[in-house]
Amino acid sequence: MQKQNFLLANQDNFTPSDVMYVREQLEKLNEKQLELLPTVGGNFKSPMVALILSIFLGHLGIDRFYVGSVGLGVLKLLTLGAFGIWTIIDWFQIRNMAKKANMKKFQENINMIKTMSR
Repeated sequence: MQKQNFLLANQDNFTPSDVMYVREQLEKLNEKQLELLPTVGGNFKSPMVALILSIFLGHLGIDRFYVGSVGLGVLKLLTLGAFGIWTIIDWFQIRNMAKKANMKKFQENINMIKTMSR
C-alpha cells in the first residue's frame, strides 16, 4: 500500500519511463525498507512550479536554482537569460529538468534506504 501511495503522490514528478523504474525499485524493497519510504517523499521539485518560475523569473535564473543547477543559474542571472533567448528555451525544457533532478534524488534516497536498513 505504501508503494501505491508513493507512486500516486509522486507520479507527476517523474517522466513516464521513470515511473516504471520507480515502481520496479519499490517492488524490490522489503518491509523494513518500506517503513523508511515516507522519508523519501516530499522533497521532490514540482515540474509545474519550475515552469512558473521559468516564465516569471527565468531571466534571473531562479528556475535553474530551483532544479539544482546553481552554476547555470548564476550564469543565467548574469546574462539576464542570455538576453532572453535562453529564458525562452528553458520554458520548453525546465519541466523535464525538474523531473530528471527528481529521478536523481529518488535514486540517492533509495540507495540511502537500502544502506540504512542493513
